Amino acid sequence: MKGTVKVIPLAIRKLKRLRMRLPPPHLFDELLGCSGNRRFFALYWSRAVRAPILNDGFLETFGAPDPYRVWRYHPGVNAALAGYNLGDAAETADHWLLVDRKSRVLYIGAAADVPVVLDYQKRGVIDPLPETGPVRKTGDSMDIQGEGAVLPTKRFKKPMMFNMKLLHELEEWINANVAGH
Repeated sequence: MKGTVKVIPLAIRKLKRLRMRLPPPHLFDELLGCSGNRRFFALYWSRAVRAPILNDGFLETFGAPDPYRVWRYHPGVNAALAGYNLGDAAETADHWLLVDRKSRVLYIGAAADVPVVLDYQKRGVIDPLPETGPVRKTGDSMDIQGEGAVLPTKRFKKPMMFNMKLLHELEEWINANVAGH
């Protein structure tokens, strides 16, 4: 293997690859609030803050709740994720999703296993994507799943304000591409 070749870590084998199409970046990653050029990001719902949490191994940020709900609670997506607990208003997440932004593949795994893959990204084992926009500042990741967690909100990026037209486009994309699952 060449010294400059970056690989996906074997730790990803602990995760299950979902056979569900992932919406295009402008309707999923960007609409949720994911920016920068990190290849992977994790996604789960935090009951403590009532919002999806995006974690790229460098930083955890609040995601936009409405696009997450439109995607997550679509009948096709709901069926594909049956049996997994990504968190909701009543439960702390036991599982996290891992989004591969390069291959547009979605993985799911135990909340303890997904950050292991993100750690490889943080250490530079996984190549970033080509620059497509501003790179997020790195910071300390925070465990915000805990009961009664106090969150210093100034350390988080503000949730992205999204266009209702894009929200409807996401719903149409899901109806056309995921409904059969």
